[in-house]
Amino acid sequence: MPRRTEEEQFAYLRRIMPMTAALMTLATFIIIRLAGHSVEKSLLIAGIMLGFVLLNWLMRVLLGPKGYIVAIAALALIGWRLQRSGLL
Repeated sequence: MPRRTEEEQFAYLRRIMPMTAALMTLATFIIIRLAGHSVEKSLLIAGIMLGFVLLNWLMRVLLGPKGYIVAIAALALIGWRLQRSGLL
């Protein structure tokens, strides 16, 4: 399979991300609802999933592939330090 250029990859992401975000949000809602939680809690968690997916997509588009990797690593490090210090 030939490698895509950066412009082709962005066009592909622009085309599939709305559907991907909607499907992940719906799947999260259904899974949490099947686990026996209330509709309000399921909607809250599904909304958080939607925000997470869109944040990742936005970081990928704005920062490019290398910047995205650095941002994910930095967020993981910050989360790890917050958890280790007891703040999270």
